[in-house]
Amino acid sequence: MKIKKILSLIIGLLFFIIAPSQSTLTPSQWDKAKENRKINGKEKASQKIAKKTPMEYRIAPNTPVHSSSSICQCWQTRDSSWSIVPVNGGIPPEYRNDDGSSSIVSIPFTFCLYGTNWNNCYINNNGNISFGSPYGTFTASGFPNASFIMVAPFWSDVDTRGIPSGLPYYKITPTYMVVQWDSVGYYNSYFDKLNTFQVIITNGSDLIVPGGNVSFCYKDMQWTTGDASGGINGFNGSDAIVGANSGDGVNYIQFGAFNQPGGNYNGPAGPNSGIDWLDNQTFLFDACASSNNVPPTPNGITICDTLRLCEGDSLPFNATFFSPEVAQSTTITIDTTGVTGFVIVTNTVGNTAVINSYFIGSTNNIGYNNIIITATDNGVPAGVTVIPIVIEVIASPIVIASNDTTICVGSIVNLNSNGGGTYSWLPATNLSNASIANPIATPTTTTTYFVTVSDGTCTTTEPVTINVQDAFAIAGPDTSICSGDNVVLNATGGITYAWTPTIGLSNPNIPNPIALPVTNTTYTCTVTTAIGCIDVATATVLVLPLPTSSFTYSPTVIFADSTYYFADQSTPNITGWFWDFGDGNNSLIQNPQHTYTAAGTYRVCLTTTNNLGCMNIVCSDVIVLPYDVLLPNVFTPNGDGTNDFFVIKNLEFFPNSKIQIYDRWGALIYENGNYNNEWNGKKNGANTNCTDGTYYYVLSGPNIKKSITGFVQLIRGK
Repeated sequence: MKIKKILSLIIGLLFFIIAPSQSTLTPSQWDKAKENRKINGKEKASQKIAKKTPMEYRIAPNTPVHSSSSICQCWQTRDSSWSIVPVNGGIPPEYRNDDGSSSIVSIPFTFCLYGTNWNNCYINNNGNISFGSPYGTFTASGFPNASFIMVAPFWSDVDTRGIPSGLPYYKITPTYMVVQWDSVGYYNSYFDKLNTFQVIITNGSDLIVPGGNVSFCYKDMQWTTGDASGGINGFNGSDAIVGANSGDGVNYIQFGAFNQPGGNYNGPAGPNSGIDWLDNQTFLFDACASSNNVPPTPNGITICDTLRLCEGDSLPFNATFFSPEVAQSTTITIDTTGVTGFVIVTNTVGNTAVINSYFIGSTNNIGYNNIIITATDNGVPAGVTVIPIVIEVIASPIVIASNDTTICVGSIVNLNSNGGGTYSWLPATNLSNASIANPIATPTTTTTYFVTVSDGTCTTTEPVTINVQDAFAIAGPDTSICSGDNVVLNATGGITYAWTPTIGLSNPNIPNPIALPVTNTTYTCTVTTAIGCIDVATATVLVLPLPTSSFTYSPTVIFADSTYYFADQSTPNITGWFWDFGDGNNSLIQNPQHTYTAAGTYRVCLTTTNNLGCMNIVCSDVIVLPYDVLLPNVFTPNGDGTNDFFVIKNLEFFPNSKIQIYDRWGALIYENGNYNNEWNGKKNGANTNCTDGTYYYVLSGPNIKKSITGFVQLIRGK
């Protein structure tokens, strides 16, 4: 164990003796030592390359220095006034390099860093601006640090040698300098992940950094650490540092330390924060103050000329303040005196203080609204940062759009709106022109169109609903009936109805007429809605044939207590029979027999059903005769309504019977070949009453087997 320690010590001493000093390293020696991990990257590597004669840097004109949009937007858009940073050791025109620095840069304004005024600086490839000396240091150290004087938007191992890595750019004006690292890679020449960030330093009065003299601004940030600092695929290893450092070991500000992917944030002093948290962030601060208590630093808000929103819109308003001192806590207050529509959602006190809110533009706050944000830490004395904000609410255009309406399918409608300079209708489908005030619409279904009207500043959106009515007629359903039956037709979908053909309809102008077709018929119904939309529907009625019902019976005449035999003769395709024998009895068989117990005439009916379910009926009278007739022996035709006629009982069962009446002398006084009980005691052919007395009769007929004779007494009693 001791031997190993001694060997390690000897090897270390040998390296120290034979290793060239930093002041004598050439660029190739530096790269070789870095690649072989002979340097750890935390050395104060200001002498990687011998200093050269200061280079001249182009100063952009200061008229104008910035616009209102550049005040409110941290990120500056490059133009022809920008240049690629000319890094020593790099090859023009792109100066791609690793760990390089510019020559000393003269700035035409005074930049104050923790009480020290500077008129020159160095732009270092590794994401920082330094003062007094350039740094090739690629492994960052957290602040405070007595070895480095720098402003570091992202201090880590930037390597632009691998194409297509981006480059650092700069621009100098009489009052500020801005440096951008645009899509830069990391060591060792990697470009699978790229970072984009920016720093601005000013004379302290230029409003490009309102309320301070330094701003950091970020776009997409994708890596944290190079291979030589323990990184693997751009992460882990040493933290990248964001902040500013005075070099006295006391005054500093640190916004975070980052070495992993993701959006977690562990506070300004906490290690291992996620790089994605920096995406689209902004930090503005005053780096001049040399007090041990630095006021809270805002993130995400600036002193803009005016924030603007339109009536009816809402503006998210979120602010974050960092307490530069680790143990301090910051409280945010907002003065909204006289202002309506400002809503605070959350207000979190802490080393990182956050307020989430939003402002609602309305009729009540049209115009300018003044809000003052104050962040106060608990240091001694307390550090206070005050940011006034002006929010202007602009009245939206007053729009008058078409009223909602209803049209038929296939119809067109003119949409109308006014009140603005430009118009945009959505959805644009089925519009003649979605960018004019009055397009023609041909919607196929009910559609709500939204017209957005702009007066050049604000917009107003109004809905217009076009109800598309389809006259959806329904008739039917199709059906079948038996010949001679009727059916009720039905239609829906409108307010008026017209059926054709009209023959056989109870009323062709109602939705539910009764139809009595004699043949197969398709009825057509034209349905009209309340707004005149028309549709047509049909209903077909099939007329099914009836069976032909017929039967015979034998014998043709029977007497009481005798049997009739019935035989079905119906056609075609008969499937069912129902016999009604007329005496309360019935049968379901095809050829029944039936016995009548009493004389009389009975109506026998046969109802048949065919294979289509249609029925027909046929009826026939059958006669059941009594065994004989009964003749009276006296009758009194005196007109008193009782027994005025010579009535033979059961004679109705013996039609076409003949009666002959003789007086006592044998003279024929009355004769009738189809007697129906109508003799009233008068002589044939005369209106002469027969005298009281006894008369002789002879009754015969086709159904009377033997003539019946006898005497009857005629008594009038008057």
